[in-house]
Amino acid sequence: MRLFSTLKNRSKEDGILFLMLFCLFLIAIYFPLFYHLDYLPIRLYDEARRAVNALEMAHNWNFIVTYYDGEPDMWGKPPLPIWFMAISMHLFGFDELGLRLPSALTGLGVVLTLVYFSKKYLQDYSLGLIAGLILVTSGGFIREHVVRTADYDVYLCLWTLLYTLSFFLYTEASDEAKRRKYLYASAAFITLAVLTKSVAGLFFVPGMAVFALVRGKVGQLLRSRHSYFALMGILFFVGGYYLLRNHLTPYYINTVMHNEVTGRFFNAMQGHDHGPFFYAENIFNYHFHPWIYLLFPGIILGLAQKGKLGRLSILLVLNCLILFSVISFSKTQLSWYDAPLFPLFAVLTAIPLNLLFQRLAGVKSIPNWKNFSLGTLFLLTLFAIPYFKTFQTIYKPERNWKQHEKELYGYYIRNHPNLDHYFVCNIGYNAASKFYIDNLNRRGYTIGRFHPLKTQPPEAILLICEQEAKKTIREVHHIYPLMEWKRCELIKVTGNKRDYQVNVKELEENKKAKE
Repeated sequence: MRLFSTLKNRSKEDGILFLMLFCLFLIAIYFPLFYHLDYLPIRLYDEARRAVNALEMAHNWNFIVTYYDGEPDMWGKPPLPIWFMAISMHLFGFDELGLRLPSALTGLGVVLTLVYFSKKYLQDYSLGLIAGLILVTSGGFIREHVVRTADYDVYLCLWTLLYTLSFFLYTEASDEAKRRKYLYASAAFITLAVLTKSVAGLFFVPGMAVFALVRGKVGQLLRSRHSYFALMGILFFVGGYYLLRNHLTPYYINTVMHNEVTGRFFNAMQGHDHGPFFYAENIFNYHFHPWIYLLFPGIILGLAQKGKLGRLSILLVLNCLILFSVISFSKTQLSWYDAPLFPLFAVLTAIPLNLLFQRLAGVKSIPNWKNFSLGTLFLLTLFAIPYFKTFQTIYKPERNWKQHEKELYGYYIRNHPNLDHYFVCNIGYNAASKFYIDNLNRRGYTIGRFHPLKTQPPEAILLICEQEAKKTIREVHHIYPLMEWKRCELIKVTGNKRDYQVNVKELEENKKAKE
C-alpha cells in the first residue's frame, strides 16, 4: 500500500510538472505561429492567387472547381486548402487574418502532433516538446509560403507527417484491429495530402515502402485484404476528384500532368533551376540553422536507440533522404519545397537534446521541483537565441518595397479604407491587388483597374505604386497630386495629352516577346 501510494503521488506530481511545462510551451509557440500574422499585405504570386480562389469560392460556393476572375483556374491544385481558407474568411473576416489563420492553425497541428505522438506512443513527453520548439525556431517552417501565409505547404507538412506516423504505428501494432485502424488512417492522410498538393503528397510513400521491407512487413501488407481496400479508397477519392474536375473543366488532367509532373520535374519552370546543392545550402544556412549542427548527431543517436524510437528514426531518415533527393534533382526548385522535411528533422534533432534534458531533470539526489527548474532553465538557455531571432523575423516585418512594389497596392488599399471611387493603375498580372479590389467592390465600393497607357477622363482619381506606371502616366496624362504614401501616389487626372498615341495591345505583345 505504501509503494502504491508513493507511485500514485509521483504520477500526480509528474502530471503537474508536465502540465506546467506544456503551458509554457504553448505560450512559446504562440508567437512564431500567430503573432502579427496579418501585418504584411497579401503576397503577389501564390498566396494572392489562392486568396482570389478562396474569395470566389466563398461567394460562388463551388467546392470542386477553383475560379480566378470568374473563370475556372486551370493552374490550381486540388481545392482542399481553398475550402479551409474560404470557410475561415466567412468566420473571421475577408482579410489577411481570415485568409492566413488556417495555415497557422495547421502549423499548430503539426507541432501538437509531435507532442501527442511523443507522449502517447513513445511515453516521452519531453521529446515532443523539444521537437516542437525546434520546429517553431526553424526558418524553413516559420516563414512565408509555409506557416505565415495562405499557401499549401504547411498542409502538406501536416498530412505527410500524419501518414508517416500512422504507417509507423501500423508496423508496430500487435493485433489485427490496431493494424487495420492505422492502415486506414495512413491511407486517409495520403488522400488528404494528394488532394492538397497533387503528386507532392506522395513523396514519403517510397520511404514507407522501403521501411516496410526493412521491417519485414511487405508480406503482411500484401496478404491483407485491408491493404487493397485502403488503396482502393485512395484511388476512389483522388481519382474521383480528378475525373470530376476534368469533366467540369476539360483538359484539367493534362494541365496537372504538365504542371506537376513532366513540366516541373524535367524542365525548369520560370527559371527556377538552382542546381543540386540549392536545398542543402538553404537548409544549412537558413532553413534549419542552427539546429543543423545537431541533426547528424541526432540521426546517429536515433538509429542507435533500441525500441520504438530507434525504429521510428529509421523511417524518418528514409523519408528525409528520398524527399531531399527528389527535390534536389528536380529541374524546378523553389525554396519551400523542403518544408515537409522540417517536422522530421525536428524529431531527429530533439533526440540528443532530450537525452541531456532527461539527464538534468532526472537527477534523483534533489527534489522534483528542482529537477524541473533545472531542466526548464536548460531549455530556456538553449532556445533563447534561436527564439529571439525567429521573433525578430515576425515582429513588424518589412518588405523591400522597391522590389515588391506590386504588393503596395494592396497595402495602400488596406490602410486607406475610407477612400472610394478611384482606379488602381498597375501593369500586368497582379492577383494581390485584385483580391483587395474585388473584396471591397463586393462590399459596395467602386474601385476600378486600368492600364496606365489608356486615357482617362478628367477628374478621374488614380492610385499608382509602380515606378514604370508613374512614368507612363505622366507621359499620357496631365495630373494633379493628391497624396503620397510610401512609394504610392494618389493623383487626379486634369487632362490627356492628345498627341500621345500608343497601341496598348501591341506594346504589351512586344514586351512579352522580349521577355
